[in-house]
Amino acid sequence: MSTTNAALLAALIAPWPLAVNDGLTATAAGGQSLGWPLVGGANRVIIAANAGDSLVLPSLSGEAEGGGMVFVVNDAANAVSVYCGLGDTLNGTLNSSLSVASGGFGIFVKVAANFDWRAAAFT
Repeated sequence: MSTTNAALLAALIAPWPLAVNDGLTATAAGGQSLGWPLVGGANRVIIAANAGDSLVLPSLSGEAEGGGMVFVVNDAANAVSVYCGLGDTLNGTLNSSLSVASGGFGIFVKVAANFDWRAAAFT
């Protein structure tokens, strides 16, 4: 695990009990329609066989109820692509994705009023 990701996981777990959906495998060539479905909270990817293997955020039309934040911790050997749900926007762009580098993490915050995820990746 990278120092960056260890620091994020420690920060997320320390102030409140945040469950970590651990040990995910990003979907090879899955794209937006077949990427591994993420859940709210923290998600730790440990396998991405190819650069750009995919994950998909919960749809803002109903699945993303609750906390409204998704964390993607990438401890896989390759970068992963995190897509918004079909018909949603990511950083204002319809059906977009964000690349999260190996050893890095991404933070995704829902803006339900306009079906948008605001996101940034860190390394």
